[in-house]
Amino acid sequence: MKRLLLLFIVVVAFVADANAQLECWGFTPIKVSFRVDEVEVVGALVPVGVFSVYNTSDQDIILVEGNIIYYGADFDIEICKNVILPHNSLNDVEVGIVFNRAVPANSICSADLSEFMSAGHCGNLLISITSYIDEFDCGGISRRGKLVAKEEASGVSFLIPYIGGHGGDYATRSFSSTGVTGLTAELPAGSYANGYGFLDFTVKGTPSSKGTASFNISADGYICAVDLQVYAKEDPQLDSIICNKTVVRGSLVEGAPASGVSFDMSYIGGKGGAIIPMTVSSILGPLGLKAKLITTGNINDGDGILTFEVTGTPSSSGTALFGIAYPGGG
Repeated sequence: MKRLLLLFIVVVAFVADANAQLECWGFTPIKVSFRVDEVEVVGALVPVGVFSVYNTSDQDIILVEGNIIYYGADFDIEICKNVILPHNSLNDVEVGIVFNRAVPANSICSADLSEFMSAGHCGNLLISITSYIDEFDCGGISRRGKLVAKEEASGVSFLIPYIGGHGGDYATRSFSSTGVTGLTAELPAGSYANGYGFLDFTVKGTPSSKGTASFNISADGYICAVDLQVYAKEDPQLDSIICNKTVVRGSLVEGAPASGVSFDMSYIGGKGGAIIPMTVSSILGPLGLKAKLITTGNINDGDGILTFEVTGTPSSSGTALFGIAYPGGG
């Protein structure tokens, strides 16, 4: 049986992004020997190992699947799958080989990439800072729940919509509040949708005082400033919003901009105080819609109505769902 020994001792010449600060650590092989007939065609990717990369920069970096990091006469080495490197974090990056030419059948290839990376640095690693989304829709942030000074947050969250999702995974994130301190906004690990979607943050902790808690949310190179009002116990609020008494006016057509569409939501137990402006995005059913509170003035003492105007273009047919959470009213 013929044997073809490919000894992968590679000093890789990379091209670095000027703002990227990466540190690479020892290579861990995941497949050191395989039969060539496992590679059915030239161009098939065979995973051969993992190395660790530490992103020391203040920005997220994306290594894109298929990104060739070594060009050889007989084979290339490339990244096996998309990897997001959050700032100030350590991540594993899987690499594989792709043959550029046919090799004898039944040959056995051995891979030794132990010197693929020198410990502590990446040379000039080819960085693709390619977005997994086109942009945040910061104007469509939806807020749920109420924060009260000196009380632990419970049931408080917010959604940040994004436009032009391209798939791909994102890591767990946590952001601390400024202004009113003592809070964190946490995003669990998940995956971007294709097209329109949103990131769902849960707020935890105990606000230090009444006022505004601000979060500078960054993900995939985009930033949204999110402000959450923190109330004192004596601040005016609603007892409840009556969802089953919602009155809808107008109609929506898939792919057509909304016009003349609004809805009324009834509340009970109003205790006065200025109405707080709010805009929320549709979160289920047709996406791409926003509901803006257009009622102004003060909350009634007792029962009343909040009117929302719907704008945007529905992405599909069906029933659009908005998560309305007026402070104190659910």
